[in-house]
Amino acid sequence: MKVAVATSGACQRELKVEVAPDAVAAAREEVYRQLQRVARVPGFRVGHAPRELVAQHYATRAREETIRRVITESLPKAVQETKLDVLGDPEVTQVALDDGKPLTFIARCEIMPAIKLRGVKGLKITRPKVLVTDARVEEVLARLQEQRAELTPVPPRPVVAGDYVVVDFSCTVGEKVVERRQATVLGVKPEEDTSGISRHLVGATPGPAAITFDTTLPADLPAKEYAGKPATFAVTLKELKTKQVPPLDEAFAKLLGVESLEALRARMRQDLERELTAQARRATEEQIGQALLAQHTFDVPASLVQSQAQRMLQQAQLRLVYQGIPPEEIEQRRQLLVEESKRDALKQVKLFFLLRQVAKERQLAVTEAEIEQRIQAMAASSRRPPEQVRAELAQQRLLSELTWDITRGKVFDALVADAIIQEVTA
Repeated sequence: MKVAVATSGACQRELKVEVAPDAVAAAREEVYRQLQRVARVPGFRVGHAPRELVAQHYATRAREETIRRVITESLPKAVQETKLDVLGDPEVTQVALDDGKPLTFIARCEIMPAIKLRGVKGLKITRPKVLVTDARVEEVLARLQEQRAELTPVPPRPVVAGDYVVVDFSCTVGEKVVERRQATVLGVKPEEDTSGISRHLVGATPGPAAITFDTTLPADLPAKEYAGKPATFAVTLKELKTKQVPPLDEAFAKLLGVESLEALRARMRQDLERELTAQARRATEEQIGQALLAQHTFDVPASLVQSQAQRMLQQAQLRLVYQGIPPEEIEQRRQLLVEESKRDALKQVKLFFLLRQVAKERQLAVTEAEIEQRIQAMAASSRRPPEQVRAELAQQRLLSELTWDITRGKVFDALVADAIIQEVTA
């Protein structure tokens, strides 16, 4: 077998492979031997037709199978012979096979980029200090109290800012009622309510008479056909409520499944420390990644960037859908999203190869024990048996992703250990 390598682009190679006629002939003979066992030729029992007749009836099939076998066997050997670090499966083209001549084909490959690491030790970064103050703990506890607050009906009286009301309302633009709601609970917040309902409710008392007022709808209204247009609201104030926030005491702690208020504060402090530590880690990794990208210039396989950009574009569009952005507005943003996805995908792919090179040079391999430890942690957090978690990862072909996630963490651990870190107060 002869193999010639040519550069066809950044991280792209073309292998011109030539397989000797005797190897092709041997493969062809094996194909015919197998075909002869199952060949159906008129006038002969299955498997008893002469070789010459089998060749006449199955020539095309035999040729295709011979080519398939020869390429399947020779391509891995060709790649191994060239010592190329190939990504994915090569694309085979320009297959040629004539009787008595070598079989030739072209295999187009994408290869790992060649990266020479430099300046990865002593990276200068800043890291937020993990500092949990008593005031921060009390803020979290106050939010928990708000989450457990209940709305309690109160006797009729004039509405004040901060109240909650139950209303029926309609919004009319021109002659068309564009929105109608029944028994809707609203917080009376005049300074935040762009509809103007809160401002007109302050001072009103629950009753059957509707409160009507004219206004102009916000210019950034999701329903573009009504944005910025004059509208009339009719609001019937049905009921008045106030928010009752539970006191921060031992009973509140027990409501949350903690034995005492002191223990609740300790748990909130631990949660905050864990959250801030994770934030500091993400900030550190972000700075290290930016520094690595700034110090290394190299090409990466175009197909990886394209596929990553496509995934990122789909995720960005999905986020906009979840945010309630209309389809026509998403389409208007598409070109910007495409450009952002391409730019970010290129950075992510480059960073992946940089981290992979660090792992390779520092021999940061992942052990089976580390994989098992991660699976145990995933199982504990999801309250499932570890065997089930492993089986699901294997079924979804995510074990390699898990392995890389562990590897990535070890690489950043090593880079952080070598970095010059200045801790700053957030």
